[in-house]
Amino acid sequence: MRDENKTKAQLIEELRQMRAEAGNQAEKTLAEKQTQHDEAQRIAHLGHWTLDLLNNELVWSDENYRIFGVEPGTANTYQTFLKIVHPDDYAFVDRAYTESVKNHTPYDIEHRLLMQDGSIKWVNERCRTSYDDNGTPLRSIGTVLDITERKQAEEQIREMAYQDHLTGLPNRALFYDRLEQGLAHAHRNRKLTALLALDLDHFKSINDELGHEWGDQALIKVGKRLLQCVRATDTVARLGGDEFSIILVDVASEEAACKIAEKVITAISQPLSLKKSQYTLGVSIGIHLISPGDGDMENIINRADSAMYQAKKEGKNCYRISEQSLS
Repeated sequence: MRDENKTKAQLIEELRQMRAEAGNQAEKTLAEKQTQHDEAQRIAHLGHWTLDLLNNELVWSDENYRIFGVEPGTANTYQTFLKIVHPDDYAFVDRAYTESVKNHTPYDIEHRLLMQDGSIKWVNERCRTSYDDNGTPLRSIGTVLDITERKQAEEQIREMAYQDHLTGLPNRALFYDRLEQGLAHAHRNRKLTALLALDLDHFKSINDELGHEWGDQALIKVGKRLLQCVRATDTVARLGGDEFSIILVDVASEEAACKIAEKVITAISQPLSLKKSQYTLGVSIGIHLISPGDGDMENIINRADSAMYQAKKEGKNCYRISEQSLS
């Protein structure tokens, strides 16, 4: 039953307290939701931001600052954001966002960040921009997702797909890709590209005497020696077993390709230390200088292989030039 003896002042005070309690509960609920939201962003590595285009004021969420590795409040303009972008991606990011605003289209790109400790992060950024009735851009709202782990996993998969698991050299798949590039480069720039087909001599004796484990060690050592014989722009690939191949781009002349072959023969002929003993290998090399009339890659590879088999037939541990290269 209502207490009719309460004064008007008492009723007003009770009402004030009820409103205060309701307000406190609302604030508490809002704070809890904000905490949950921040925690969810931390777990997802997902931040968000708002850019006031009229005043060039950038506001980031806490997770955004964690992703970018800077102190809260330090990246408060578009220009300060760009300073954290990897230098090689700077122009790409700036152009992508500028064109997004200009063309009234969503912004969705992946790019790198250069962290203060020199490490690199990958992020996916998305945003939409709002405009007034005259088409003037007012505000961009976007998200930033840290995709570094995904990029690292993709790189590992790529390495597994294109690298020889034993030597770390390009495998047959990557070799074909590099050869196709070398062929296109030769035709486009009218410069020589040479293909060297290599097959080790006497390798079977190491496998037979020491076993495949030591044979693998010999192949690893051979791969390292081959890399020392060429330039960074050239490709050394292991095609399988004891078969290797070298792609020489922008070769000055046939003589220059032959000098590389001689360098390879000298390097491979040096004794190998295996199981506390010294073993000597040789290498037979076939050289083919790629020309516009060679046709497809298989034809090019066959010509280099034919020259290599000729080298084996004529005594091994030497090189021969394909007949087509001489014609």
